[in-house]
Amino acid sequence: MNFVEHLPLGAGAAAIDAAACHQALRQVSLGAPAPAAASAAEAPAPVGDEAWARLALQSLEAYREDLAKSPETWDEVKIYLEKYLKPLLFAHIGGIVDDQELARGAIATLTRRLQTDRNTVAKQLARYQERFAESDDTI
Repeated sequence: MNFVEHLPLGAGAAAIDAAACHQALRQVSLGAPAPAAASAAEAPAPVGDEAWARLALQSLEAYREDLAKSPETWDEVKIYLEKYLKPLLFAHIGGIVDDQELARGAIATLTRRLQTDRNTVAKQLARYQERFAESDDTI
């Protein structure tokens, strides 16, 4: 039997929680299943409406400061998203609160916390450090 065959018949995605998944994995696994998701200390910070608005405004202000205008073309919007908004969101959900957090070589911790790959972490950290890490008004 495979993993899917051990899930409740007809259950929707919202009806299958972590416990049900771990139970199904125990039934089909050749070895012990991996431990449950990271602890609350390892979980990413939530991004509520206020944080989204603040981060979007902060990243737009940085874009305007650097380029003396708002993004007006699709290519400019992509630059805004990749080099300004994403690094701030990354730092926020990654829990980076100051430059000392960056100095500790947090790539492995951030990779686990954000459930992404090392390359993404390295790229977004570099972008964050390049534009925002020394600024007093970050995250």
